Amino acid sequence: MGRTVPTFREILERERKKWREFKDSLKEGDRKAFERLLEDCERHVSASSQVKSPDPFREMTMSILLEQQKEIDSLRRELEELAEG
Repeated sequence: MGRTVPTFREILERERKKWREFKDSLKEGDRKAFERLLEDCERHVSASSQVKSPDPFREMTMSILLEQQKEIDSLRRELEELAEG
């Protein structure tokens, strides 16, 4: 039998487990922020699974950066609206 290739979702779950001790050592507010970063990774599982990289951390980082950029763009629009208003 051939070897089964894990899905990116399974790989992401393994990464979560690897980072568990780090997360657990954070202060509560930081821990919640860290969890939100991991949730950002989950939002882009489909896109991440297309990359076929040996290092899932790259896809995770890009997912986090994408979500942060979207938040920055949203805040900029809000500021522009406030400045105009």
